[in-house]
Amino acid sequence: MGEELTVLEIVKKYLQEHGFDGLRADGNDCGCLIDDLAPCGDISERCVAGVRIPYDCGDHDYHIASRAYKKWIEEETGAGHGH
Repeated sequence: MGEELTVLEIVKKYLQEHGFDGLRADGNDCGCLIDDLAPCGDISERCVAGVRIPYDCGDHDYHIASRAYKKWIEEETGAGHGH
């Protein structure tokens, strides 16, 4: 038999191999970073891969968002383009 991985290990490996920073669910209301996956104790079928974006909401300084949203933010603010 091959290597036995838990669901969290499988998800973490996929996220790392595909350049994601964590998971998000319910829009951007719920998110976790790859180093602390599912701190709620459960990965939901609503969880999707996402990337970290700066966002100071008072609770923390980031959110997990879609790549498309991150790209839009970078285009709107000029971030990541040497401006």
